Amino acid sequence: MTDKTAIATEPRNADARECGSWQRGWLGMPTVMAIITAGTLLAGPTAAGELTGAGDGVSLGSGVLVDPTGTILYVAEPEGLTARRLQDGERVWRHEPSARPLGLHAGSLVALGQSATEAGFEVHYLAPATGAVQASIEVPLPDGINFLLQDRPDQRFRLRYYAGDEGEILSWTHARRPLRGAPAVSGLNRGRKMPRISTEGSSPTESETEAEAEAGAWQQRVGGLVQLDRSSEQALPLPSAFVDRLPVELSPDLAPDEWLGEIQGRQFRSGDGRHVLATRTVDDPTEWLRHEWILLDRDSGSALGSLQRFYSYAPFVVVERQIALLVPAHGQLDKSGQWVESGPALAVWRLDDDVLSWRTELLETAYLGELPP
Repeated sequence: MTDKTAIATEPRNADARECGSWQRGWLGMPTVMAIITAGTLLAGPTAAGELTGAGDGVSLGSGVLVDPTGTILYVAEPEGLTARRLQDGERVWRHEPSARPLGLHAGSLVALGQSATEAGFEVHYLAPATGAVQASIEVPLPDGINFLLQDRPDQRFRLRYYAGDEGEILSWTHARRPLRGAPAVSGLNRGRKMPRISTEGSSPTESETEAEAEAGAWQQRVGGLVQLDRSSEQALPLPSAFVDRLPVELSPDLAPDEWLGEIQGRQFRSGDGRHVLATRTVDDPTEWLRHEWILLDRDSGSALGSLQRFYSYAPFVVVERQIALLVPAHGQLDKSGQWVESGPALAVWRLDDDVLSWRTELLETAYLGELPP
């Protein structure tokens, strides 16, 4: 599996908490970074019969998919699945029954929808240009398993989509945990949007985060694989052994032997493997903690631009001198000393002067409510 087709998940050593602010890790679908130019095929070439995450698109995680031209973003917004132009954020269309983009395949945008009950979920095939429904498939779940678009304190549901010459595959996992409560943070009980930090990836086999371990290990894991048959509009069960044919996960942060030059700080690969994001902590008298981001060409090592953010990493895509970032849900002290909280968002800045072009809220999938004492 090459860098161009591997799925990138969470950074190996993602910062759990930053002084004066907090950010939650990326939950839900796999995170894939990509730096592209307009007209470039984001996912890169794949071998015949090979499955790739997000099909012909690139997923930025948390419900954002970039189309192959790099000009349209399909975004999971609170009001429904929305197509927006990356250049100016103008809304192209919105499909309210669909909640989240899964991928692009065979001329369709594949989207996740919620059924009337939690006994299953729906997969919608939409026309990428208009959002018109082309077909829908109902995916049932075993008895006792609930489909959850948003996490609950004691349950979570994870879903992945793969597409290629072998067809379309969905992998899902449902997990429960006992509500034993959680320890306090800095002497305070956790409330809504207080620092309950998670750097969880979406793999059902990877180790739990420290915050999850404190709250109680996830138990009663149940998972399954289905193949989507669009012609019959059915979801066909697959044997568990098929999981060995799914793409290998790849962490976005580079191992030390992959780093470029003598640049200080951690380095992250792009989804197509052609670029690197180097990030390091810098002093800022107006902020408790700041990170300098440097974008690099992986082949030449030349710098493409730099930014400063209070978080050390976020999934991103660069097109035509604009950078789109998935801004994590966070709380932060502003310059007046007031505590300000923000949910997850997709935001686009001009790379030349770091001026915000546009921003839109993302559908919140993580549970941020109180836990038992």
